[in-house]
Amino acid sequence: MAAAAPGAVVPWDGDKKKKKITSVCVSLVAPSADMMIRDAAQAANAGARMVEFRLDRLTGSDALALTSGDDSRDTLLKRLADAALENDICAIATARPKWEDPGAGDVFAGAGRPGDSHASAEAREIEAMRTGVLCAASEAGFACIDVELDAAKAFRAEASPTRHAKTIVSSHNFEETEDMDTLRARIARMWATGVADVVKVAQMAHNAFDASNLLALLEEAAHSNQPMVALGMGPAGLCTRILAPVFGAAFTFAALDDASAAAPGQVSVDSMVNLYRTPKLSRSTSLFAVAGSPVGHSKSPLIHNSAFVSEGGVDAVYVALEIPKGRLEEFLESTMLGNKLSGLSVTIPHKEEALSLANVVHHVCASIGAANTLVRVDEGWYASNTDWVGVVDSVDASVDVASSSAFGGATVDVLGAGGAAKAAVYGALERGAQKVRVFNRTVSRAEELVAMIKDDRVEVGITLGDDANGGVLLNTTSVGMVPDTEASPVTDSSVLPSYRVVFDAVYTPRDTRLLKDAAAAGCSCAEGVDMFVSQAVLQYLKFTGKVDVGALTTLREQNGVQIVEELEPAGDAKVVTDAMKAALLSTL
Repeated sequence: MAAAAPGAVVPWDGDKKKKKITSVCVSLVAPSADMMIRDAAQAANAGARMVEFRLDRLTGSDALALTSGDDSRDTLLKRLADAALENDICAIATARPKWEDPGAGDVFAGAGRPGDSHASAEAREIEAMRTGVLCAASEAGFACIDVELDAAKAFRAEASPTRHAKTIVSSHNFEETEDMDTLRARIARMWATGVADVVKVAQMAHNAFDASNLLALLEEAAHSNQPMVALGMGPAGLCTRILAPVFGAAFTFAALDDASAAAPGQVSVDSMVNLYRTPKLSRSTSLFAVAGSPVGHSKSPLIHNSAFVSEGGVDAVYVALEIPKGRLEEFLESTMLGNKLSGLSVTIPHKEEALSLANVVHHVCASIGAANTLVRVDEGWYASNTDWVGVVDSVDASVDVASSSAFGGATVDVLGAGGAAKAAVYGALERGAQKVRVFNRTVSRAEELVAMIKDDRVEVGITLGDDANGGVLLNTTSVGMVPDTEASPVTDSSVLPSYRVVFDAVYTPRDTRLLKDAAAAGCSCAEGVDMFVSQAVLQYLKFTGKVDVGALTTLREQNGVQIVEELEPAGDAKVVTDAMKAALLSTL
């Protein structure tokens, strides 16, 4: 093992009595040394404390200099190391071969894996040259050298015993996340090389179970005081990068910007530092998430984390969890990450299963038969549904309501028969609708929804617009969503003047074909953006205690489950609402 390079910042070192800060390391993948030096300064300005120079990504004259084996190589390496020191950040030298990462740069293309008896003489020569580059980097002022597990023995034999650079021994799997026993055995081999100051494991994560296992490895290492990085690659692994400080990682990785990711699943340093606030997270940070499948497209992490920031930096973070259908209960009960969650937003396909897990259930949620919000309480999980509130609040906000609601005494036509339609029907009933008609292309599904609700005010719709009497039209289908933006669930726009208000749950695009036609017909328009934000705000208030889920009023018990109602939210939610809406609109 080595001492830190003179003047270098090695963030995981220091007084163990002080609070450990997990640094964000930005991978630099530009094709020239000049561009990497420029990017290092940009990364430092963005809040990174570490940069990884991906030497394998260099091209042209810089690639030739790097592989020359003479003074031009050493001069190039020193320029890069000095650039990091000038910006007061830690520099990692990485020269990734294609035998470890098929997506690596071409500088060391053809290098043979150490110990491969079938490798050609040329392949062994290129690998030896690569080892020479890493050894030279360790003498050029780099604070850290990344060495693959299979190359650690050769590096140890060639590197100077008096080198100052720390060594990161790394292992990557771009196909899957291996089982825990296999990973623990590999980590033991990495430490057994005798050269590791930090070990790094990166695995392709396909779901939240994979991500949780990698975070569990981090926690095990932290308890043993062994500096470690464990990352899940791909969208399902993003949460491991964000939550790294919560579980004691030595550091975590980000991209300089969204276009320059060095590995699948990297997000920009700006998002890591300013949205997720990763450097400020700790073991005491409250964890929230959206659970769904697929969930990588969700805007919920963007708007919830923006809300945390807007309220002066609430010590909480919100991530996306890819949980396969039918496995929500298993995840929450059997995984380390599931056991640490304080609350969940729940989306397709888990809303019915989420309700079945709860010991305490909001009375409207019980009626709807689906939950989109879970909050951990003393009794277990408290389930509620904010979708219906999002629909009706966005409709009421779109008109000048002198009475209690635009739904009061109105005829409400609902397009669709899925979970969102179910919530919309109950919302309309809660707000006093006189009649609710359900329209769906598959009539039998509309009939099933009406039969389930068991309310005389609800019926299957026959002709859209007939006897609407200036009522409310609610579209809960995905018709008109990107990319089919010219489609409308109402093919005959001549019926739209029959309605006072038209609502569209679609928010990409914001101004849908349906809403354009409705505006032309003189209707008030309620946007999907407002619905999405409204339901998320109510979730946020529950997550942060502004709706006191510890002070629920029990209405009855049903099969051992408490059916409850809530108190009104405490305080004004305008700051949170504005922050969420601004964040969402910035992406549309």
